[in-house]
Amino acid sequence: MAIRRCSFLLFFFLTASGAFVAGCGGAPGSSGSKTGPIPGESTTVVIQVSSTANDQFIYFGMEIQSIALTNKAGATTTIFSTPTDVSFIPWNGNAFPLATVTVPQDVYTSAAITLIGPAFTYVFMGAQGSITTSTDAYGGSYAPYPPVVTLASPITVSGSTMGLTLSLQAAQSGTIVGYPNQTGYTISPTFTLSSFAIPEEGTNFENGKCTGLVGQVTAVAGDSMTVALPGNPSTGNPSLNVALNSSTKYQGVASASDLSDGTLVNFDVALQPDGSYAATRVEVQDPNATDVAVGQLVNVDPSYNGYVNTTAVQQVGTNLSVEPEGYGAPYMYGTSTKFQTSALFPDLSALPFNAVFDASTLAAGQMVAMASDTLSFAYPYTQPTSVTLLPQTIDAAVTGESSSGDYSVYSAQLAPYDLIVQMNNPIDSPPATTLPNPGTVQVYVSSGTMQLNTAPLAVGGTYRFNGLLFNDSGTLRMVCNQVNDGVTE
Repeated sequence: MAIRRCSFLLFFFLTASGAFVAGCGGAPGSSGSKTGPIPGESTTVVIQVSSTANDQFIYFGMEIQSIALTNKAGATTTIFSTPTDVSFIPWNGNAFPLATVTVPQDVYTSAAITLIGPAFTYVFMGAQGSITTSTDAYGGSYAPYPPVVTLASPITVSGSTMGLTLSLQAAQSGTIVGYPNQTGYTISPTFTLSSFAIPEEGTNFENGKCTGLVGQVTAVAGDSMTVALPGNPSTGNPSLNVALNSSTKYQGVASASDLSDGTLVNFDVALQPDGSYAATRVEVQDPNATDVAVGQLVNVDPSYNGYVNTTAVQQVGTNLSVEPEGYGAPYMYGTSTKFQTSALFPDLSALPFNAVFDASTLAAGQMVAMASDTLSFAYPYTQPTSVTLLPQTIDAAVTGESSSGDYSVYSAQLAPYDLIVQMNNPIDSPPATTLPNPGTVQVYVSSGTMQLNTAPLAVGGTYRFNGLLFNDSGTLRMVCNQVNDGVTE
């Protein structure tokens, strides 16, 4: 049956979790093979999930029940059969570990997915300045539009290890009829599945690197740590074991010896040739916090005791709400709340603008990590011990180009449905803070920015920019660390 739910609250109401099952380990050896598939042999395959999305949806998820591959002779092999809730939007232009599996060596020409409960959520500003969210879903196994999986080319499974990326094409997977005054919707999950060889160490999401993972350490054993990842309180948190080595960079702590059971971490991992993961960066943003919720700011009202709320699309910690993962979370920051930026960007001093993030520069739409030592969903709301500005992805059309110092500066126009635009709509009731021109972001690109886009950056093109979003006296400016091809708005 089809399900539609709407909420007219001042905090977000999402419906599903970012619960993942992650595996690591596998047969050692080099990835790839010069001899091609060997009958009777198998390969360790690491599956990662990703997404290609514009800014229409703040959530798009489902429970993946199985993934199967079919070879050129028509024989089908199920390679994944562990039902897993997957939230795709946080991994737009990024990747997240799903599972490590063993696959018979062969050339596979098609793939299929079985899933249940596909759903998406979007937000808009109501006529009287009310923040309105809508979640649309197909319940249970009801699926009027069966999932489609496209292979760019046949997938050759050979060698000892390799990777697969399952990417949701979000804009093709969901349609809202009559936005924002919705009259209908369709959900037709559409994916691409592609293979990649594992290098000596993954360098970006296309070859096995996952950045900005959020988790809580559950064990540290010298050269490795086990981390509980965001999960659904009703099903528990999946975990990921990663190696710690001499190349691991520590931020907020001196070394692995400063990590312990319960430490909240923001970390990056890279696939190794044997199919395992190694941590390339481990950041402790708030050593005293017991809970962290990651999401975009929805409402900012300094006059109401420092009130803010977030989409809270990822949560980890000790005192998680008994409500389903993804519910919006209200907070009231105080004088003791620490404001800081992600250590993924360790030096912002060379920027040609004043990159400040504090209570006076909060803006609806910014991606933040709200850390706390308790959770309260009744007034007085939770006081965060820290608020950390995190990288986020925006999909935008370039309307102008200039330069400033060592940076190329692109004027990027957001779509009207973008949360940043909607939540800064002037019809919002005062005294909530809004921006005068929220539809335009000035994007700063340097020689160090990773450009994974296939078309050169130019006026008239649409791109996905990932970076830190600052409110500079009412002007939105992003220091960009990655560029991907854009998605039609």
